[in-house]
Amino acid sequence: MVAVYARLQRSRAAVVAFAGGYLALWTGAGVAAYALAVSARGTSIGALSWQHGGRFAAAGVLAAAAIYQLTPWKSAASAPAAHRSASWWTQWRDGAAGAVAEWAQCTARGGLGCCWALMASLFALGIMSVTWMALFALLIAGEKLLPWRDGASRAVAALLVAFAVAIALDPASVPGLTLPTGM
Repeated sequence: MVAVYARLQRSRAAVVAFAGGYLALWTGAGVAAYALAVSARGTSIGALSWQHGGRFAAAGVLAAAAIYQLTPWKSAASAPAAHRSASWWTQWRDGAAGAVAEWAQCTARGGLGCCWALMASLFALGIMSVTWMALFALLIAGEKLLPWRDGASRAVAALLVAFAVAIALDPASVPGLTLPTGM
């Protein structure tokens, strides 16, 4: 979206404002999610330890993400801005004010909505795993850039289901899975 916006916008400052808004949104979401994960880890809930229910909780997160991939909400949030709003072009404004308005519209209609479940999956597969982050970045790019978005979303859902089943049945079979310390 930032690349498309940059092609349409005449002002470099507006593009920076638009990209900065997305960066701020995802930074805030990431910090909040990481704080929640650290807090949850500190509670030492025995039922959620990896030996007991932890791997099933991780599999559940992946299964929930797979289900979300197939919902109308995910589809609507993933649609390009021009498809989400018929009046997008008539509401266009140049400059930083226009960038903020467009960023707010994209955030309200999509923003975190298109990718939050995939980001939650990263917590199930291993917090701060560069391997998983790179794979999910490719999956998200595929969903955004490939001409068959619905097919890409279904393929991602199938992959998430496969990971969920593998984690529930045999976590060691999932390549790159970050097991909790001491496992």
